[in-house]
Amino acid sequence: MNIPKVFNTVTPYFFVTGADKFVDFLIAAFGGEELGRSTSPDGQIANAQIRIGTSIVITSEAPPQYKPMHNTCYLYVENADAAMKKALENTETAKAASQIHLVISGGYLNGSSTLLTFSG
Repeated sequence: MNIPKVFNTVTPYFFVTGADKFVDFLIAAFGGEELGRSTSPDGQIANAQIRIGTSIVITSEAPPQYKPMHNTCYLYVENADAAMKKALENTETAKAASQIHLVISGGYLNGSSTLLTFSG
């Protein structure tokens, strides 16, 4: 099996509306590091790889022939309360992206596309 060294056997891939804002959110809220990006001729993200902790996620703008996909990811963080606070501080970016649910201890931020659950 030929898995690039930076990836795991399973790598989450998000087809979203507002991929550029979703990348900004992942970086601002979770200390993500953008490893690479390719764009389509119209300037939208065709593929972006973001490292969050020890994992890499991939995202792209959902093309017209595909709807944004619903996803759920479980994030392990050092301090779930601090991670939630930082994510909530960046909700304007999140709202501009994929309407992200942020869930911790039963609380959530309304949205419809991506569910991020924290454990610390």
